[in-house]
Amino acid sequence: MQVRSKDKQWNNEVEALWKEWVRPGKCEVTGKFNLNELLAMVVRRQFVDGGILLVKTYDPKLPV
Repeated sequence: MQVRSKDKQWNNEVEALWKEWVRPGKCEVTGKFNLNELLAMVVRRQFVDGGILLVKTYDPKLPV
């Protein structure tokens, strides 16, 4: 992801946070997959099963 606001410091901070979040253990609850793997799995299940269900969760006890 590339942020293109007028504030370069903001852009760098958001990009650094995004780069950290998409890693395994940050973007999904089991800690097994990174974001690209999750998205590929979603697309694959859509083709195979004909539908998908994603549940967004938030646990304040998990590390950010």
